[in-house]
Amino acid sequence: PRRIKYTESLCGIFWSLSVHLSCISCTHADVYFMAEANVAEAIRWFCLAVIYAQALLSMYCIACIQRCDPGAIERTAETCLPQPAEMAAWLATPVADRGMLPEKNIIDGSKSFCVRCWLWRDPVGKESTAAMAGVDRFHHCSKCQRCVEHYHHHCTYFGRCKTGTGWRNGNLRYFRILIGLSFIHPSTGLSVLTAGLLQSESWPYWTGVFLVGSVACYIVGALLLSLVACYMRPDAMAALLRKALSKETSGNDAPVSMSAIWYGKVSSQ
Repeated sequence: PRRIKYTESLCGIFWSLSVHLSCISCTHADVYFMAEANVAEAIRWFCLAVIYAQALLSMYCIACIQRCDPGAIERTAETCLPQPAEMAAWLATPVADRGMLPEKNIIDGSKSFCVRCWLWRDPVGKESTAAMAGVDRFHHCSKCQRCVEHYHHHCTYFGRCKTGTGWRNGNLRYFRILIGLSFIHPSTGLSVLTAGLLQSESWPYWTGVFLVGSVACYIVGALLLSLVACYMRPDAMAALLRKALSKETSGNDAPVSMSAIWYGKVSSQ
């Protein structure tokens, strides 16, 4: 559902902004301590420029992930027609006698017909790769409910399909940059903060303040995400709580996975 995708995107953006604000705050604190120690102004401006450049690059990648086409195949006359004989026969059957759609896609040489998107996935005319050729290049995402090319997996952090090969197509390149920045950005902020604290005579006091503040921010963030999850899937969360608090749970009950909770697959009975 669209609401789940939007909530996934908001959660990912929220956490990214939280990390960036934390790193930027650490760097500004470092600049303050450096100013007290009369460190050269050029060094202070350099530290700020580096941390802000990393944050802007990360925001650019997130915007590209949210707005760029991951390689979804659109429904057009060229992609939907001609209909396979199996599907045409299914449509010709009276509604009361149709039954379920075929479970497997229809393969015709190098192309395949997705019975859920109702379109042909044809690699002809598209750039070919040795790793993903023919029908293996396409996949139907059960969460986005669309077929995409060069599918990797659905990112529940940003609510988008991760697709592409190398650095040339799809949005995989932006995910790779974000993964790298997820290590570089906090490391830069903490390194600069440590260097600034060492310049201050009251570094033990400020170290404790930053540690307590960081723990408080993570606790607040976890509570906010829990509230978002309860809003998105209230029936699933209520079922989970009833299951956890029930004293009559039998020993044969299977454990409830987080994916089942997140996508509403927990029965309320």
